[in-house]
Amino acid sequence: MYDDEFRIDPAITVSVHRLRSGDVLARVVGELDRQSAPALLRELRPALGEREVTILRLDLAGVSFCDQAGLRALHALSAEAGPDRVRIVAVHRCVDVLLRLCGIDVFLGWRAGATTRTG
Repeated sequence: MYDDEFRIDPAITVSVHRLRSGDVLARVVGELDRQSAPALLRELRPALGEREVTILRLDLAGVSFCDQAGLRALHALSAEAGPDRVRIVAVHRCVDVLLRLCGIDVFLGWRAGATTRTG
């Protein structure tokens, strides 16, 4: 599962890397929506079940589309993992806009309106 890239759905690709800190970084690329969200959850849940994984860090800079189902999936992943075990470390502009439109100031550690990696 680690240091690998795989297409989990026709619309989304995930690469998962174990960091020296013991955290796991998951880079998500594509569209996170009603169809791809369940596949994302299936692939990322096992990482949270491992004792040595402290935090699952999500790089969403490559997510070019996200809808309500995508946000619900990310929230569900966090709720299942427990407090502060899932953190967003980067987002695409469209995800940031969605968070601001929904009135979510902070979502999984990401502050809406923060500078994004993808501009």
